[in-house]
Amino acid sequence: MNSKVLLVGGSGFIGQRLAARLGPDVAITTYRTHPFPGGVHFDVETMRLGDRFLTGRHGISHAVLMHGMNKLDYCALHPAESAQINVDGMIQAIDDLLDAGVKPLYMSSDCVFDGSRGPWSEDDTPCPILTYGRHKAAIESYLSKISSPWLVARLAKVVGDQIDPRNMLSEWLEAVSRGQVIRCASDQILSPIDVDDVVDALIFFLRSEINGLFNVCGSQILSRHELLQLLLSYSEQLRQAARIELCSLADFTFAEARPKNCSMSNRKFLVASGMNMRPITRACRRICQIYAGQLFAGSG
Repeated sequence: MNSKVLLVGGSGFIGQRLAARLGPDVAITTYRTHPFPGGVHFDVETMRLGDRFLTGRHGISHAVLMHGMNKLDYCALHPAESAQINVDGMIQAIDDLLDAGVKPLYMSSDCVFDGSRGPWSEDDTPCPILTYGRHKAAIESYLSKISSPWLVARLAKVVGDQIDPRNMLSEWLEAVSRGQVIRCASDQILSPIDVDDVVDALIFFLRSEINGLFNVCGSQILSRHELLQLLLSYSEQLRQAARIELCSLADFTFAEARPKNCSMSNRKFLVASGMNMRPITRACRRICQIYAGQLFAGSG
């Protein structure tokens, strides 16, 4: 694509993969607290997109909005502070983009639902029980009333094959490698998605004329415990080394009760994009091979 794409809050798990795929000639990638090579500092609390990036002939056609406070307990314990960033700051950013003729692509979450059933579709009315989910639902609602083109990618749990503390698969295998007990809920239901599918979906959105809200999630529905077992099935050594304590989501202490059934339907997105989602086994197999190779190299 010839125009520029602004990735706001692109220092994370998804943002860095997306920036690499788009390349430095296309992507302008910002960070707030975690600098990286080529990144541009931007703080939503003290800066305006309109002043920082959208002056003159800026050449930006789209902006992917990934920034915000995403720690669930922090949002619950600091509702006013987190809402200022996640709601007020986001609306301000969206308004700046629309005023400059830039199409916003907002990254939402399966947290907009209460977890009472599933899989959830785009036709289901948001019913969040989390403060963070209420923030996401507020922005979805704000965009729904705007006549200018906009997009919402409502994400499920994102996993991948890379070693990264923000990757749940990596977090689990790191615990195995350290001999730590993994407390794993058997009653939280997910529709996990490979991070490379997320990037493919975002690039599809950026290159198409499509608008609206789409669930961007995997096609396989699993409990958290089933996902862990699937991961460990790719290495007998890791499986034997794992120390798993099976429990309920209610056994964990959180600032707010977590939704149990977070699964979503991706039918609308698959029809629109023609994509086929990667099986979640791909990421499980690859990251297991990496960890097994590191832990057991030279053994036997």
